[in-house]
Amino acid sequence: MTRALALLVLAAGAAGADTVWLRDGTSVTGKILSESADEIAIKVAGGAQKAVKVADALLVEFADRHAAKAGFDRLRRPGTADALVEAARYAYRHGLVAEGDSALGAALELDPRHAGAKAAQEEAARTHLLNPKDDAAILKKYGEGWRLHVGRRYRLVTNVDAKPEDFDHKLVAMIDGFWDFYCDTFGVRPDQKQLHNIVCYATRQQFDDAPGAMKGAYGVYQHGDPFRPAVLWYMEALRGSSFTTRHECGHQFVAHYVRPDGEPWFGEGIATIFECQGDVPFQDHLYRWQVVHETVLDKGAFTVANLLKNSGAAGRDQIYCLGAAVHLFFLTGKDRAYREAYQKFLAKGNTKDPEALAKAVGRPMADLEAEFVEWVQALDAQRKIFPPAK
Repeated sequence: MTRALALLVLAAGAAGADTVWLRDGTSVTGKILSESADEIAIKVAGGAQKAVKVADALLVEFADRHAAKAGFDRLRRPGTADALVEAARYAYRHGLVAEGDSALGAALELDPRHAGAKAAQEEAARTHLLNPKDDAAILKKYGEGWRLHVGRRYRLVTNVDAKPEDFDHKLVAMIDGFWDFYCDTFGVRPDQKQLHNIVCYATRQQFDDAPGAMKGAYGVYQHGDPFRPAVLWYMEALRGSSFTTRHECGHQFVAHYVRPDGEPWFGEGIATIFECQGDVPFQDHLYRWQVVHETVLDKGAFTVANLLKNSGAAGRDQIYCLGAAVHLFFLTGKDRAYREAYQKFLAKGNTKDPEALAKAVGRPMADLEAEFVEWVQALDAQRKIFPPAK
């Protein structure tokens, strides 16, 4: 922005209060006096003047709805590519998304290689889910001592006693990066409309005592909560918390983008895949794989058909571990021959009907049962970690 256009003096007398929403979830309310490329001057209650850095402002709201549009029009008026880019940045900061997109499009028509326009487009794509009002609302719900960190796709709210850069930032970066694995698992690329929330309590006791928590659990996805958060407690520092985050955010992803129903083996099994994906291969996750080994190979009484028909009555171990094994087989076994058909079955099929599964993947159930046991045997032979001798 040129210095001649740097200062936008706003007309006095607009009714109500202006609000500058900040990136840390707080806000400053009063009367905006001026905006420059670097700073917003706002008169707060009592008449004091406060300076807010533009870099810290996520959204600027005028009580007079026409004020932002007037500022945008003033910046756009010179019509150069540089002016259009600055107008676009201003528009996004003031909630004028359509105007911002229009200005960037015009800038790129004038100069298709304009570096500033390209950078502004990338920034808009990264931040289109941000909503400081939601930040403020969820912080208000959890109260004093809580903080938030917002990534590209997820918002973490936590009171964990750890430096944000050591926990908050790393956990959010991990789950932001895991998004593609969720998408690839189901063969979808959903249009995300809002940030997804994660809540992490500092201790297990706090989690157990919280409304809606499942006492004794590691985490829970609260679909009925207005914020629909994946909720967990801080365990084994970052590493342990990341397992549960992937698991509960998996439930969250399924509920938003795949289907809201499904048998227990489907929901908990798929979330267990997400939990174990990463630094610990599924067959080396002692609890998870040991159940598969003992049930399928040692006892030899397991069938995929029975799991589908009776998972509502099955034990926790069978739902989580054997459910995950069945998902992994159909998604990754046989050189992924069943993957695409199975993804369609997961999205729309009857997850309680073995014959519906067989029809979906185009193989008789008896053949699939035999192939599943062979796959378990092969994967079991790849194990590198074994439980201690009894």
